[in-house]
Amino acid sequence: ISSDISSDISSDISSDISSDIRSNQIIELLLKDNTLSAAKIATILNISSRGVEKHLARLKQDNVIIRQGSKKYGTWLVNTQKSIKR
Repeated sequence: ISSDISSDISSDISSDISSDIRSNQIIELLLKDNTLSAAKIATILNISSRGVEKHLARLKQDNVIIRQGSKKYGTWLVNTQKSIKR
């Protein structure tokens, strides 16, 4: 395997792992407080709101979380059967 391909594979794996860690952190926060907004999660984790929104979108797509109610007054439901990957 050429070093460029090897580097790309390593980078992709590292990115996937850090993404899973961040998603797990978001899930754990939502389990503690299901009213948290993306902005509040971003502040707690010290990442961008857009980054949190991308993680939330992926978690919703994977049926790990569901938003119940409105954006302003809604809550997050976490499917604990699918949630935390370790």
